[in-house]
Amino acid sequence: MLKTKLQKKKKKKKKQCLNNNKLLLDTKIAYYCEKIQAADQHNMFKLVGKLSSPNKCAVLPSCDSSKQLAGKFVEFFKMKITKLLSKLGPMSCPELSVELRNSCQSKLNVFQAVTEIIIRQMIMSFSSATSVLDPLPTILTKTYIEKKIPAITAMVKKKKKKGVMPDLFKKAVVTPILKKADGSHDDLENYRPVSNLNFFGKVIEKAVSIQIMSYLTENNLHIPTQSAYKRQHGVETALTRVQNDILLCLDKRHEALLVLLDFSSALRRYDQP
Repeated sequence: MLKTKLQKKKKKKKKQCLNNNKLLLDTKIAYYCEKIQAADQHNMFKLVGKLSSPNKCAVLPSCDSSKQLAGKFVEFFKMKITKLLSKLGPMSCPELSVELRNSCQSKLNVFQAVTEIIIRQMIMSFSSATSVLDPLPTILTKTYIEKKIPAITAMVKKKKKKGVMPDLFKKAVVTPILKKADGSHDDLENYRPVSNLNFFGKVIEKAVSIQIMSYLTENNLHIPTQSAYKRQHGVETALTRVQNDILLCLDKRHEALLVLLDFSSALRRYDQP
C-alpha cells in the first residue's frame, strides 16, 4: 500500500516536472520569437550569436586570489593613464572666440523638469541589462513601471534641480574582457575594461543628455564635422566626410594630406575625476 502511494506521488511529480519544463520551453520560444521579430540588423547579429554560441566562462589571468587580481588590474590601467598624460603634457581649455560667444543669445542655466511620460519612454528604450549595483533587476523595473514611475521621476527631478550626480551613481562594476580569444590570458595588455553602471544613474544621465542635445540643436551649436555622440552619425558619416573632402580637393587639382592620430584604447585612457 505504501509503495503504491509513493509510486503515485512519484508519477505525479514527474508529470509536474514535464509540464513545468514545457511551460519554460514555450515561454523561452515566445520570448526569442518576439525578440527576433523586433530586432534590427545590428541586434539580430547579437541575438543569433548569443543563441548559437555556448556560454563561455570569463577568462582571467592566473592569480592567488580575486582581490590580488583586481589590484593588479587597477594598478595596470592607472599606470597606462599616467604614462599617456605624461606624454601629452599640460593641457588647457582654449578661450571661446568672440564670434562663437555672440552667435548664441540663449543660455542653459537650469534643467527643465521631466515628466513621467518622458521617463517611461526612456526606461522602456533601455536595454534590460542589470548591474549588481541596482537595487532591483532592470527587467522587474520595466515590468512594474507603472508603480515605480512616480518615485523614479521624482528622483530624476530632484537630482537635475541640484545639478549634481550622486556619488552612488558614479560607481561601476568593471569587468576585464579578453580582446581576442587567442590572446595570452596572463598578459594584462590583452584585456579591456567594461563598466556596468547603476541603472538609475543612466536614467538621470539620459534625461540630462536629452535636454543638452535639444538645446544644442535649437541654437545651432552642433559642430558640423563631428560624427561621434550624435544621432544618425557615426563611423560611416565620418569616413564619408573625409573621403568627400579628399575627392573635392583632388578634383580642384590640389594636394591632399591625411593625418591620422591613433591612440590604442583611447576611451579607456581618458582620466575621469
